[in-house]
Amino acid sequence: MAKVALITGAAQRIGSEIARHFHAQGWNLVLHYRTSEAQAQQLCRQLNNTRAESARLVQGDISYPDCSEQARTNWFKSDQRLDLLINNAAVFSASPLSEIDLAHWEDTLNTNVRAPLFLCQSLAPILKRSTGSIINIADVYGQQPLRHYVVYSISKAGLVMMTRSLALELAPQIRVNAISPGAILQPSKHSSGDTALVDSMLEKIPLKRTGNASDIAMVAFYLATNTYVTGQVITIDGGRLIS
Repeated sequence: MAKVALITGAAQRIGSEIARHFHAQGWNLVLHYRTSEAQAQQLCRQLNNTRAESARLVQGDISYPDCSEQARTNWFKSDQRLDLLINNAAVFSASPLSEIDLAHWEDTLNTNVRAPLFLCQSLAPILKRSTGSIINIADVYGQQPLRHYVVYSISKAGLVMMTRSLALELAPQIRVNAISPGAILQPSKHSSGDTALVDSMLEKIPLKRTGNASDIAMVAFYLATNTYVTGQVITIDGGRLIS
């Protein structure tokens, strides 16, 4: 029987690449999205055209308190299996100290920390049945702060500690790990006029290149399949944190 992974924020970027990688390895997928309906439907259709009934969609705003309960009661039937939860969905926006307000704080922390925590709580009973695992997508800025992104950096630091705490809490039935990406897909976000910005970023990376989503997907698959790894935060940043 094929293993099953739930990926939050699966419609685009890192989430969609992780989905494609796992699907190519024979996994079935539950693809979560919040507002990117067209992209999610396109991805799901592509995967099902490759292998029938291997992917399905679920929609919800995970920052809402009741979404984690909805995940357990509506996204999965009592007899359905779940082998892997990947907490990928996140919000990323600037927040200089002088501009932080309660709405920004709550939106960021609710999406980046509270939602993963309560999804883990809600889905743990299902994951235990398959001796499954959880992978949280953190960020190097949870380890080394980014100027003007105070709240975001705090949220990702919280996700790192949550990973380690839950690895202890849920062992031995469930493994919990995290991936901490550095500069991923950055060149595609900048026009040719931003060459100086990209060059400045690459100057800080020993490997002298940005990463791509497939780098994250390959490590996610390793963490999902190596059954003696838990409580780890794998940094994928081309060596930036050591430079």
